[in-house]
Amino acid sequence: MKIRIIPDVHGTHHWEDAKNKVNEYDKIIFQGDYVDPYDRYSTEELLSNFESIIEFKKNYPNKVVLLLGNHDLNQYILDEPMSRKNPFILSEMKRLIIDNIDLFQICIQVGDYIVSHAGISKTWMKNVKAKSIDDINKLLNPKDWFAFEFNGYDSYGYDKTQGPTWIRPEALLTDMAFPKQIVGHTRVNNSPQTIKEGNNELILLDSLNQDTIFELNI
Repeated sequence: MKIRIIPDVHGTHHWEDAKNKVNEYDKIIFQGDYVDPYDRYSTEELLSNFESIIEFKKNYPNKVVLLLGNHDLNQYILDEPMSRKNPFILSEMKRLIIDNIDLFQICIQVGDYIVSHAGISKTWMKNVKAKSIDDINKLLNPKDWFAFEFNGYDSYGYDKTQGPTWIRPEALLTDMAFPKQIVGHTRVNNSPQTIKEGNNELILLDSLNQDTIFELNI
């Protein structure tokens, strides 16, 4: 099985390379953060890009996986104060996510790896009473969205209490719920970057130039 993982989109169109090569892959996984770009994009272009990604999922429902990140779930659904928040797309982003919530998930297992936006800690799973990947994804509904709130003691996310849209690698590596994880969220100079500590393996994909091509063959 050949899998393509697309790190944080942030309004860019680098994901379209996978769309153009869709027949080459068995699974295409987006790691979220679909808007809030580092560069300037018009409101119309940001929303159009996100809508195109949703349409891509609808066209290939069994092949495309859409994960949510902090710049989606926390920023626009939970309305938390964060960097680069765009008030002009807030209501439409919320509508697009909620109307299509069945198309999104928090994490997925591929082979030995768990893929999410930021990573999954033992402490967070214990706090939300989740015992499996299925349990985590079932929390993605209005009555349980609070499980993904920013709830750590560090304003940047360096705390193992943080959830899978927010935790940072330094905290995650001390408390890995699953020994092999692939995340985006935290930008690194050279991507992919693999960190191994004992039996734990963490692969970071969110690169500074946002054009990472990462493939798994399992």
